[in-house]
Amino acid sequence: MTDRATAVAAALPEPVRAVLLAAAQVVSRRAAEQIVPERVVAEPAGVTELLRLVECSAGLRAAVRASLPVGPVDGLAAQLTAADPGAAARGALAVRRLLDDARRGVRREARQAARAERPDLDQRKGDREARRLAEARAARDRARAAAAHAEAEAAALRARLADLTEDVATLTGRAEAAEARLVVARRATNDPTLLAAALAAALAPAPVAGRAVDQRGVGPGEPQRVDPARGVTSAMRDPDRWAAAARTAGLPADQVRTVDAWLPVLLGAYAAPPRPVSRTVDLGLRVDVLGGGQEIGASCVLVTAGGVRLLVDAGSRPGGTDAGSLAPPRIAEALADRIDAVVVTHAHNDHAGWVPALLRQQPHVPVLATEATAALLATMWHDTAKVLTRRGAAGVEGASVTAPAYTHDDVRHALSRLTTTAYGQRRRVGVLDVELFPAGHIVGAAGVVVHAGDRRVVVSGDVSRSGQLTVGGVVVPESARGADLLLLESTYAGAGRLTPRDAAIARFVADVAAVTSGGGRVLIPAFALGRAQEAALVLAEHLPDVDVVIDGLARDVATVYEQFPGPEGAPLRIFGARVRAVPPGGTRAELARLRTGVVIATSGMLTAGPALTWARELLPDASAGLMVVGYQDEDSPGGRLLALADAGGGRFELPGSGDDQPATVEVAAHIGRYGLGAHASADELVTIAADIGAAEVMLVHGEPRGQAAFAARLRLRGQATVRAGAWRPPESVASC
Repeated sequence: MTDRATAVAAALPEPVRAVLLAAAQVVSRRAAEQIVPERVVAEPAGVTELLRLVECSAGLRAAVRASLPVGPVDGLAAQLTAADPGAAARGALAVRRLLDDARRGVRREARQAARAERPDLDQRKGDREARRLAEARAARDRARAAAAHAEAEAAALRARLADLTEDVATLTGRAEAAEARLVVARRATNDPTLLAAALAAALAPAPVAGRAVDQRGVGPGEPQRVDPARGVTSAMRDPDRWAAAARTAGLPADQVRTVDAWLPVLLGAYAAPPRPVSRTVDLGLRVDVLGGGQEIGASCVLVTAGGVRLLVDAGSRPGGTDAGSLAPPRIAEALADRIDAVVVTHAHNDHAGWVPALLRQQPHVPVLATEATAALLATMWHDTAKVLTRRGAAGVEGASVTAPAYTHDDVRHALSRLTTTAYGQRRRVGVLDVELFPAGHIVGAAGVVVHAGDRRVVVSGDVSRSGQLTVGGVVVPESARGADLLLLESTYAGAGRLTPRDAAIARFVADVAAVTSGGGRVLIPAFALGRAQEAALVLAEHLPDVDVVIDGLARDVATVYEQFPGPEGAPLRIFGARVRAVPPGGTRAELARLRTGVVIATSGMLTAGPALTWARELLPDASAGLMVVGYQDEDSPGGRLLALADAGGGRFELPGSGDDQPATVEVAAHIGRYGLGAHASADELVTIAADIGAAEVMLVHGEPRGQAAFAARLRLRGQATVRAGAWRPPESVASC
């Protein structure tokens, strides 16, 4: 009930109110439904209804008269309770008029009060203008917000389009590279020398120590393959069939018995006949380390002999941002004269990442690598070109846009210059012979034996001695033993005694299981090439019921890995029912989808890539974990995170990546580090050096302090060492 209604009802004379209250009480007693007489009389609607009842019902009027106190009743009250219906009607009409007058009075007072409170004309005008201004500003803000949203959507679409364009360029490049290798393979069928070399490589025994390889079928998460030039290789050794063929050919019995030994040698000798040796000539052999001598990155070795200049590797620096900081420090010395060939030991950028830039300046140079390395280079080089192009377009704050060190076109040219060679097959480069041997480390990795007359130089490349699920360990060929110089990688030379690999895997698996069994998620930031695929196979073997997703460049590399055999010769299977690929651009959707499980994402040092998006989500989560399985620079975000965890935790700043700005998060997740690296330990390096038995050892690809300590260890074992830099063999006397 409103204040106005109360005021109207209160305008009735008290005797009339008494009559109406008595009438309400009589009605209340007679009615089936209980009513409150005082409330009825206080409301205009209730008064109107009571007047109607009193006017129409003589019995009600009589009951009211009987209930009123004894005494005179006059005026309107007497009329309302009169026995005469006409008098009662006149009394009711008079009361209704009173109510109408009261309503009009209340409305009049309300209008007067409203007028008194109403602002004057100028104020009303100002208020209207203020409202219009506020509405205009609100409309402007809505338009700005809509424009900002539209711009954000457009930016996201442009970024997505750029990603798709780069993905298409990468896939096209890989397909072009595969087609080029297919053309080379077809041409080789008409070249008896190349056919003999291929048969020799296929028939030769493969003395690599194998491990159990995951043989799951292809799961729904496996991306399509794009390398039609490559089929799965398999062993072709069938001694019984060879012996039968030798008997059919009428060969003597002793040759039939040993056919599996001499046939590969014969084919190899036909493919690369020994050079005629009438005298030993000093070819002026010289070795210059142009990069990666006392650092990890930008590996580059120049071997010069007899006027031939051969580069082994041309890598880029991991932290480089432009051509000057990416290139090997002394690459200008190589470019000062004609380069006859480049040998790539494996597809990691710190060994191969500068090759397209090199061929930009010397486009004629052939590039030698294993078949697996050649296939991986297509993916790695195109991804690097994408990163360099974006970085050049973005520029540095305050600087102009810069041209990238190389583009996708440069990558396509570099891929066209690739020539594949099998392990153990000698390839001639002028007066030099080049031979590759299995180095372990990652699929396709090779060490190099360079033959220069009667001199030999061995470049280990990155090497591992222990077998992995993806690749076996190093296999030192006889041609490497007793070399004049061994350039030996020393990544872990100063790391002391490392945890045995099996023990490290057991702890890694246990920690992952502890997080996932509790409903948490685990992020494994991993290098796209090697560590990511190895971690996926380890998890599939030991935790087959845990979901694993692979995000970023590691996904593309895994598809290439599946085109090559593992340590036992069977095709590798990375993807399966519980191991899925995150589609390009699908990181945020997978973040919402994966409730528990493991994500393996690039980059390995948390410098860029989808690993940063996952880290923003998982690091503040106490139920989550972040497991580091590879090498970390001390100054990298991954290295800083490990140092923070060792210090007890706290807040950590993640770098920006893509559309994400740098962010500081509270680290609540479990942080773990596990020795699943693919480099030989110090003890294994000692064994490798002893196995090769070179006259001198030059340590490369390591930190100076660790190299100094390890060199002292080698000297205690009677092994001569030389500092990384320039090397010539001791003076020798040519003999006839």
